[in-house]
Amino acid sequence: SDKTLPQIHRMVPLLKRGIGIHHGGLLPILKELIEILFQEGLLKALFATETFAMGLNMPAKTVVFTNVQKFDGTDFRLVSGGEYIQMSGRAGRRGLDKRGIVILMMNEGLDPVKAKEMIKGHSDPLNSSFHLGYNMILNLMRVEGTDPQSLMQQSFRQYQQTQALPRLQEDLSKLKKDKEDKFQFQAEEFKAISEYHHLKSQHAKTASAIRAVLTDPVNALPFLNPGRLLQIEHLNINWGWGVLINFRKKTVPKTSPAASAGEKLYILDVLLACSMAGDKSNSSSMSSIKNSKKRNRSNRGREPSSSSSSHHSSSSSSSSSRIS
Repeated sequence: SDKTLPQIHRMVPLLKRGIGIHHGGLLPILKELIEILFQEGLLKALFATETFAMGLNMPAKTVVFTNVQKFDGTDFRLVSGGEYIQMSGRAGRRGLDKRGIVILMMNEGLDPVKAKEMIKGHSDPLNSSFHLGYNMILNLMRVEGTDPQSLMQQSFRQYQQTQALPRLQEDLSKLKKDKEDKFQFQAEEFKAISEYHHLKSQHAKTASAIRAVLTDPVNALPFLNPGRLLQIEHLNINWGWGVLINFRKKTVPKTSPAASAGEKLYILDVLLACSMAGDKSNSSSMSSIKNSKKRNRSNRGREPSSSSSSHHSSSSSSSSSRIS
């Protein structure tokens, strides 16, 4: 029944004329037949893919490249240096030919640099794919006198790792040296960094002192007249501008921390423009802000602003705040 297959019918007339075809789509028995005929010298011309040249030791007198490009399953690319060396190396039969002939058909323009890389390039690196899995370990345990560690030491992968160890150590030393050189500062740079850190600390202390003076009730009270515009900020939340309606002093219990520190508390009634959407989103923030210590700052250089706590009920509402 195999004699009736289309591959057999199409291949037999070609083989009778000394022409063979070898690729991965042929039947295994048909590929084996073609390989035997080629080894015996019964085939004068063989059209084959790179697999025939890569995996089988079957030299020929002449090797012909019909194209400098190949399809790798995704796109067309140039033949690599390793592939060219491997396939062209089949030209020349030992003991029969003094020299091998390689013919490269140029069907399109080729950049000289790429042509040099292809013809005089290096062969593709051969890396071991050895992997010691659970199944292999279990099979080794069944055999007496076997040791997985000795198997690993005798593998080609371990040999490659051992050969690459000096290079890896040299690369590691180079990276460490580059890191030290990169982060090595001169004495003048350390001095400049120290001065910058000192100035930044002084700036933070000065800004804190200025803020304490501006928010002190003694300095803020002369500006707290009805109609004054105040910018309300608290807990990094900017509530915008509000209008001061009134303020009053709050009695501090003697047992409170504010009384022991000598602080004076003032309640400010501020009219703020609020939105209906802000009622739900800011309800949790408003409950935490109410009756908390507020901070004031001036607008127009002298005018103070105070923190405010309020409950939103409509498009505008009155809020109470205090300064200390």
